[in-house]
Amino acid sequence: MNFFIRLLFLPLGFFKQLFLLANKGARDLQYKWLYKQVIIGNGCTISNTTVLHQYVTVLSNSVVNNSKIESYSYVGTNCMLQNTTVGKFCSIANDVVIGTGKHPLHFVTTSPLFYRQHNPFNLPSHKCTADFEEYQPINVGH
Repeated sequence: MNFFIRLLFLPLGFFKQLFLLANKGARDLQYKWLYKQVIIGNGCTISNTTVLHQYVTVLSNSVVNNSKIESYSYVGTNCMLQNTTVGKFCSIANDVVIGTGKHPLHFVTTSPLFYRQHNPFNLPSHKCTADFEEYQPINVGH
């Protein structure tokens, strides 16, 4: 019985994998067209608001969002850069996370429930009147 159920779902699994492969291939082609002199590894995600100068390398499974990376710099594997400017000739190691936000250290708690309107708990948040900027631009010089 289990064999027949698997046989029934086989075409669905095939089309799902085909769709995922086509989506990945389209993204890779888009990056090659947009960034002609840049090396972008497999599984990377680059936002439309990101600027990559020539001779930049972004290794596999990294995410670069709303950032700028200048020439001759590289980003290692499994990295996340957000709201970050990286200067020339920089080396970002594997598994580095930059610019994903900060917690208020002067509040009673660092829980995002008390300072973020859209928090990971999906609960209405307390409107805080304190001045706190969660996301600030990060600048890594040359």
